[in-house]
Amino acid sequence: GPGVYSSALPPFPFFLLPPELQEFALRKARAMAFVPLAFFQIWNVHNSRSVGSSLFHIGPFSNRPLLLVMLASITLQVLAIHLPGLNDLMRVNELTLDAWGICLGVSFSIIIVMEVKKLLARIWTAARQGQIARNHTSDFGSQGGRKKNRKKHKEEQKRRSERQKNEHNTQTV
Repeated sequence: GPGVYSSALPPFPFFLLPPELQEFALRKARAMAFVPLAFFQIWNVHNSRSVGSSLFHIGPFSNRPLLLVMLASITLQVLAIHLPGLNDLMRVNELTLDAWGICLGVSFSIIIVMEVKKLLARIWTAARQGQIARNHTSDFGSQGGRKKNRKKHKEEQKRRSERQKNEHNTQTV
């Protein structure tokens, strides 16, 4: 079948087209740019519901007012592309189902990217909290632990001081 990009622009140089086809291609390109930009915003509203929690943990359908606003936005977007007069005002052409699929697929990538970002942030935070907890218990867990740590620290300082003296003595000789 035809390639993915054949629904967006002709596969040959734009300037070789007659002026009426150049206008058609330009209007289609505008639509192919406009639709993903609008849908990026629509999908990103869901990402903004929580900084750290997954959209799928929160529930993508749990906020009914947001869903109604999204439905209204999607309806207006489709009308802007397909309603005669309005699409002339926007200077865009109607899109085929293939072109809509490309636009929606590209725009939906914001959900995937942000879910991966949130997952990595949760992993990093959990690892960091685990490190802090390990440090916290070893440093402040008990009186005996604190004394041992102070003693270790003093011993380490003494070893460093001796090493530095030895290095200084070998350099001066």
